[in-house]
Amino acid sequence: MRICRELGPVMNVEVQTVQSFVRSQVQFSLYQQGLTLIGEQRSFWIIHHVMEQMASKPDSYIAVNQVKPGIAMHVHQAIMDLRRAGVRAGELRDDPFMSQQKGS
Repeated sequence: MRICRELGPVMNVEVQTVQSFVRSQVQFSLYQQGLTLIGEQRSFWIIHHVMEQMASKPDSYIAVNQVKPGIAMHVHQAIMDLRRAGVRAGELRDDPFMSQQKGS
């Protein structure tokens, strides 16, 4: 990016983010395994849906009408940060939270 910014268009230069580079490296391998890498937008709506499902349970920490895109966005960001840090779901504990339901 810096070269292109300083010199202008340069042939055979492709600017990529870390995520787009990794995606380009693993996409075909995932396809061969019958897997699909989902994007940030799709994972957001999956998390939003899971939050709605959890909120519909009677002992839920949050009510269904409180599951708004803004709240889901913060939960999504926290989950994505943990994923990028290499933290797996099995490693997470709910005991540090004041409410175990919130930890869930």
